[in-house]
Order: sequence, then structure tokens, then C-alpha cells
Amino acid sequence: GRGGGAGTSCSAAARRAPTPCCTCCAAASTSGKSRGWFLATPGTYCARRSGARPVCGSILPFKLAFTNALLRSDSILGAFKALERAGYLGRLTLDHEPVQCRGALIRTADLHLLRTVQDVVRLGRVTAVRPNRLELEKGTMPLEPGSLLVDCTACGTGGYTANYDVWSPGHIRLSSNLTLFNPSHSSALVAYIETTSTDAAAKNKFIAHSAASPLLVVDGSPNFHGHLSQLVQGVYSELKTMRAIQAHGKKSFNFYFAARTNYVAPCHVPLRKTLWVMFGPARLDKKATRLMRKIERVGFEDMP
Repeated sequence: GRGGGAGTSCSAAARRAPTPCCTCCAAASTSGKSRGWFLATPGTYCARRSGARPVCGSILPFKLAFTNALLRSDSILGAFKALERAGYLGRLTLDHEPVQCRGALIRTADLHLLRTVQDVVRLGRVTAVRPNRLELEKGTMPLEPGSLLVDCTACGTGGYTANYDVWSPGHIRLSSNLTLFNPSHSSALVAYIETTSTDAAAKNKFIAHSAASPLLVVDGSPNFHGHLSQLVQGVYSELKTMRAIQAHGKKSFNFYFAARTNYVAPCHVPLRKTLWVMFGPARLDKKATRLMRKIERVGFEDMP
């Protein structure tokens, strides 16, 4: 198989996110003994501690930790390493720096199990499978007779772009970037804005990206490949939309906050818990504004 790189994940609360891109191929011989992983790009996964289905409220601790890490660090990579030390993220292999994030989720126990695989091949993407060998971008690997190859790759986020106007005369192009890794809530917000605003120009002011001001562009590509800086831009897009809707009036913000597609809506998380995290001693609301300003002034040394 072929695909992009294994990704650094976001919080366990991204439970309903689209299928993340995973980019490894596993090989085993007929004896049943694992041969190893073929990884195209180093990355990290979310560390989910229990096997139970995570509640939507688990997004709050992660959002707070994520915001604090980005505010304290001069680099995006440094922030992700801090989150890894805190137990929110975990790398499949520890000998390479993570470079991508696609929202993948994994239990901590399963991550430890995956790390027991010793033979890890880093020769780029698989380009062809032959009867006696596996061809990759940077070399070949011999295959034993009867070897079993399991294609673990998927492309659940590769089509995301943020380089267009959502509204144009007589046309709406949906965007998944109004809320990070929550296309259902993004679509609900697009529908709400459509019914409560007037012309296309007014509606587009709620969206952080446009044809004139694209987001997620890295190395000239507008597609979301999971680059760490693209995740931070996604956070910025979510914050900008939230602030724009908040400024539009109480009725609009009530919809944004209370819609059941929102992970922290009162139907999922007790209201007092959300308010305590947002406006209590943790001050997540004020920190979110600070983070938005930091991203706007390119306050990270590794942000393109």
C-alpha cells in the first residue's frame, strides 16, 4: 500500500473525527512471526488510557493542556513533546521526531504493544509489491515465500483544504475547518450562518480561510497532510470562527455552544464543568485569545 506519514494525534475527545491517515504496512511470514513495520513518516498517536469509549468532556482537559503547551513553547514541536511527557501523546517509535498530526487515537496499552515490534523499515512509501520483494521509494526489501502483507494505510484527511471562499454567489462549498476534527459541527455552523446572515461577503467573515487568505498551506501544497503547523493553523481557524460567532450576538453563540454536534455542548458535558474550565482559575477562554494572537504573529520558530 501507499499513503502519507503516520500522524501525531490530537485529543481522545476527537472520537468522532474522520478516519485518520495511518501509513504503515505490516509484514509477517507464514510462521506467524511478525517481520516488522514499514513506516513512511515518523509520527505520534494520542494516548487514551482506558479501553472505554471516551466521553466528549475529555476534550476540555486536552484543550487546556494543548493551549498551555503552545503558549509556553517557542516551537510547535516543543509543545508536542510537552504533551507527550504529560501523557496526552505517544510516539510509535521514539528514535525519530514526530512531523505530522492527523488526529489518530490509540489506547496507551495498544501503543506499548505496537512498540514491541523491533524491525522498523524507513525507506519511504511502498511503490510496488512483487512476489519476492517489496519496492519502496528509497530501496527494496526481500520477502520470504508466503509472506503476508497488511496494508494499514488510509487517507481520511488528505482532501482537506482551506484555500477557498465557502460562500460565493449561488454556491456553498462546505468547510471542515470551522472546528478542528469535527466536520459535523463545522457543517452545522455553515448551515446556521447561511440562515442567519445576508450576503456572501458577510457570511465569509465567519470563516478564517478564503481564496485571498488561505490556511494549511505548507511547502506550496494546500492539502492537509498532517504537518504539525497545519494542526496549529486548524486551531487558529476554530478560534477565529468561534470569536466571530460570539461577536455576532448571544443567539448565534448559543447555537455554537449548545448544538449537539459540539463536543462540549451541555448535552455532553455538564455546563458548570465547561464554565469552570473556560472562566475559572484555568482561564481557558483568555488563553485561547492569547494563543490566537501568538499564531497571528507567527510566534513559533518552526511555523512556515
